Amino acid sequence: MRKKFYNHQRKAFKYALNEKHPALFMEMRLGKTLVTIRVVKTYKPLDTSLGLRVLTVAPNCAIDGWLVSLEEEGFEAVRLVGSKAKRTAQLEEEFYEETGKLKWFIVNKEVRQTIPELGACRWDSLILDESTFISRASSGITKFFLNSYWRRIPHLWLLTGTPNPEGDGAFVCQILFQYGWFLGCKNFYQFRCKFMEPDPFTGCGQQLKWGVRKQVVDEVAKTAFVLGRKDAGLAETKIYETRKFNFPQKIRKAYTQMEKDFALELGDVKIRTMWNGARWQILRQLCGGLLGEELIWKDKIKSLVQLLKGELARESVVVWCVYNPEIKMITEYLKKKKIKAECMFGGSGGHSQKEQTRRKKLFQQNKFRVFVVQQACANMGVDFSISDTMIYYSSPPGALQREQTEARTTTVEKITAKIPQLIIDMIVEDSVDEDVYSEVFAKFKRSDATRQKIIAKRIKERSL
Repeated sequence: MRKKFYNHQRKAFKYALNEKHPALFMEMRLGKTLVTIRVVKTYKPLDTSLGLRVLTVAPNCAIDGWLVSLEEEGFEAVRLVGSKAKRTAQLEEEFYEETGKLKWFIVNKEVRQTIPELGACRWDSLILDESTFISRASSGITKFFLNSYWRRIPHLWLLTGTPNPEGDGAFVCQILFQYGWFLGCKNFYQFRCKFMEPDPFTGCGQQLKWGVRKQVVDEVAKTAFVLGRKDAGLAETKIYETRKFNFPQKIRKAYTQMEKDFALELGDVKIRTMWNGARWQILRQLCGGLLGEELIWKDKIKSLVQLLKGELARESVVVWCVYNPEIKMITEYLKKKKIKAECMFGGSGGHSQKEQTRRKKLFQQNKFRVFVVQQACANMGVDFSISDTMIYYSSPPGALQREQTEARTTTVEKITAKIPQLIIDMIVEDSVDEDVYSEVFAKFKRSDATRQKIIAKRIKERSL
């Protein structure tokens, strides 16, 4: 049955119909994908014999959401997958077929490396979903999409719930993609020279000069549709709880040694590193009870089992983790305790996109109760709405990633019905677990780079 628009979607639809290059900066779960599909259907094709040719570029984890929405609207999407040669052949075969009907192509955001020939096609519309992937001027993907040949396309879309995760300077490249100018500047470097300066506290990086923020926001407001859930009258109820733990004395000694000396001795295991990144990963995994892939203390995992067998015994639950060894350990442990659980993770030895899609569907169909998920696999465009409860065994360190994962169990229907969302963080006290938690919920919004510096400072203070 055809979905009905909510009032905020009708407003977004009306805006997009009258905007050559729409930008829907609508918070997650407000239905911007459906609005986009229905507006694009109204476009006239450049070549009537071919029909409308539309391209969506999205992160891998958001593609399934597009496929579902397009199917519900009666369209079969062409997903460009496989090797570079296979994708190119698939594009040539499907794009130039004279159907006279709409054909919707979907590709992941690594398109610059896998199929750069996309830019030579005469698209009627190009949609960048989670468009902040082109917010950094120095990145290859940003340079790829800021090429002027994309602006031959009649309709260029930006879709994201958080267009400025690291400050309002993130708007610049996104608007340059659509219009080729921003506040009189033709590229980011002109803008930087005119409107930005080094951070006065650190002397590093670039931030907007005093008074420029209002100019940037006003300029974005002229062409973009910006909407938060509160503005739409859909502020959900979130109940936050924590479960706190202390390391056993032996583990605390090893943890403190790694923080202070970049070295660790625990039984027969000896580890030494000179890299902050490697130390960070070891510290975080120690907080989960792991040293490498070995479970060396069980307080946190035992508490998780108690929750799932006790207070949450009848609940569908999403357990979020950052590291693959954690995910595998948790899933195996839960299964041994007769808890029906499955997992999903990417990277080396991880699940394919096809298998990830299958597992997400099974969870939504209530075929298993606990889904242990890597944040990077499911922070965008994924529907876990069968669950009202999430547990962060390890939380992503970035505020944006945290916000995105929290939105996976939310729907407009649940918000309007005022169904509360329970979010539990499992935190080791006086550790990087606690640092991440406090920074994610910092009162003042900080960029991920600033947040990492603050956490590094706290680690240094603890080691003194």
